[in-house]
Amino acid sequence: MAEDEFCSNCAQKPDCKAVYQQLGQDKRPSVAAKVAKAFLLPIAVFIGGLVLFDKLLADVIQGQKIRTAVVFLLGAGVSFIFVLIVKAIESFLPKGKDRCMLEGESHQDKGQANLFGRDPSR
Repeated sequence: MAEDEFCSNCAQKPDCKAVYQQLGQDKRPSVAAKVAKAFLLPIAVFIGGLVLFDKLLADVIQGQKIRTAVVFLLGAGVSFIFVLIVKAIESFLPKGKDRCMLEGESHQDKGQANLFGRDPSR
């Protein structure tokens, strides 16, 4: 109800409705998995690394400040290595139609990507 009152005085109301209808009919895959892989998994690996290394180094390093710094660096290193492994695995997986091309494009239109995802024609 509040939306109707808000939109009733808008000059772009018909265009806005058409845009949202077109977005609702989009057939491309959701980006939720990509967001989780790019942001949430590395953060979870980092936090898991912090917990694991803090438990492992509790008896080894007695100074709290030094242990905190070492645990942070090890956790960051583990998450960095995780990201590199994910990127390496993705570079060797075959890319599906939805992943490498927009609808209606061919490999010739898009350019063949090499091992590192770069367009060799550039």
